[in-house]
Amino acid sequence: MCIRDRWGTVGWIHVSNLSGKRTVLIDGAVRHLHDEPDAKAKAIAKAQPGVVAALDRCRKQWCRVSVDRWRGWIRRAHLWGVYAKEDID
Repeated sequence: MCIRDRWGTVGWIHVSNLSGKRTVLIDGAVRHLHDEPDAKAKAIAKAQPGVVAALDRCRKQWCRVSVDRWRGWIRRAHLWGVYAKEDID
C-alpha cells in the first residue's frame, strides 16, 4: 500500500504492517480537547504536538479523537491525517 507522511514523503508498506484503526497527529502547538465540538466548550485535556490520536469521527470543522484515556473534540485544522472536507462517522 502507498502511504504519505506528514512531510509529504511517499512510500510503500506491506498491508500486514498497518492497523485498520484510523489515527491522526496533533499538529502545531499544544491543543485542547473539548467535551463538545465548540471552542467555548469545556477543555478536558491538553494534547502535545506530535501525539498520535485515534480518530473517532469528524463533523464539519471538528473531530472527536481519543488519546490514552481521554476522549474529546478538537478542531480539524489542528490535526494532520484527515482531509478538510472529510466527514467520518
